[in-house]
Order: sequence, then structure tokens, then C-alpha cells
Amino acid sequence: METIKATYHDGLLFPIDTLNLKDIKEKVIKVKIVEKENISPAMKKRKLKKLFNELHQSNPFSGIKDPVAWQKKIRVDRALSD
Repeated sequence: METIKATYHDGLLFPIDTLNLKDIKEKVIKVKIVEKENISPAMKKRKLKKLFNELHQSNPFSGIKDPVAWQKKIRVDRALSD
């Protein structure tokens, strides 16, 4: 069993920990609701800084060669003008 932390917002779960989708394929996922932890503003700042640094290091958009075409493809709320 593995524990993965996530936040819930607008009906969606957002993983905080690194999550490899191949590792969870065909597994049963159980969700445990816990009270929000009380953290100091300084600790929150350190956590956010760490997360943003990890995001920066992962370079998640490196595979997008044409950002405009990519946006037009993924937008579902409204059409983008040409």
C-alpha cells in the first residue's frame, strides 16, 4: 500500500506527491479524507517554494513545440480566435 497526498478542488483531486500513472494502473484507489493541516505561513511558503522548484525542474511543457496550436487543441471552455 502506498500513500499519496492530494488536494481537492472543484470536484477534482490534485496529487501533491509525485505520481507515476503506470504504477497505479489497474489498482484499487481508496481515498481517505483528513482535516486540513494547520501550518504556519513560513512553512507554507517553504512547501510552495519546494513544489514550484520541482515543477520548474520537471519542465512539464518542454514537449510543446507550438503553444498556440496546443492551446487551441486543449481549450474546452471557449474557442480561440485564429
